[in-house]
Amino acid sequence: MLEKLYEEHKDSFSKSDYKIMDHLMKNQRNLPYLTTESLVDSLGLSSSTVSRFWEKIGFQNMKDFKDFVRLAEQSSPSARTSFALKRWQAEESHLKNIKSQYEDHIMHTLDKLEPEVLHQAVHTILTAKHLYFFATDAAIGLADILTYRCRRLGLTFTPIATGSGIYETMTNLGSRDLVIMFSYSRLLSEVQILLRHAKKVHYKTILFTDLLASPEITQADILLYSYRGEPNEYHSMVAPMTVVDLLIMKLTEECPDAVKRAEYLEQLRENYSNFIKR
Repeated sequence: MLEKLYEEHKDSFSKSDYKIMDHLMKNQRNLPYLTTESLVDSLGLSSSTVSRFWEKIGFQNMKDFKDFVRLAEQSSPSARTSFALKRWQAEESHLKNIKSQYEDHIMHTLDKLEPEVLHQAVHTILTAKHLYFFATDAAIGLADILTYRCRRLGLTFTPIATGSGIYETMTNLGSRDLVIMFSYSRLLSEVQILLRHAKKVHYKTILFTDLLASPEITQADILLYSYRGEPNEYHSMVAPMTVVDLLIMKLTEECPDAVKRAEYLEQLRENYSNFIKR
């Protein structure tokens, strides 16, 4: 529903319009409860900017848009059940709310993750000549886990530095290489540079992100989206880690000598167990 509206009108969007559409696409289950005030508070935009947005996507106002949403949802029993459950969960304890929130993040993420995209990512990783990754802040943890697990499969990654240090690695990037990037909340400057440079050098790119509506993300060859909640909420890494885990499992399935490598790893640990106790 919203994906179609986005494709139809994205060429006329301003940066603020992209922010609003991204918010709507991430929170489709909550659209009936949407208010101008909630958008203004969550996105830091003016009410006039929000009002103009509805006209850009073909509606007179927010009410007109919500009527459209309501009619669309009436044909989906699962959506009505989801909304009812969300209201009920509001009465539960804090711990149960957190559990429900994480489940919602994961389900929202999996709803948008096509198996074919994951398969394409695995094929791209296994056929690349050299593997690179770029990550900052909390995403470094995701990159560490991915590269740690991939080493067991014989896949080694070269990290790309932040800031001006990025250029040192860019001089080595070639057409048969792959750059995996992690960029959440916003598209980092280094990621924008790497995406633009890929069009000149023709290396492949995989982007892990929580952005859906952004003109720059379409430059990535493969997009691995995960939902992390509202802009003003604590941004959990549960859903992004789920996507990373799925990628690791698929890589292990497709790697031809994964079992032999696992057996060799155990053999090495046994051979040198007198030196390192673990």
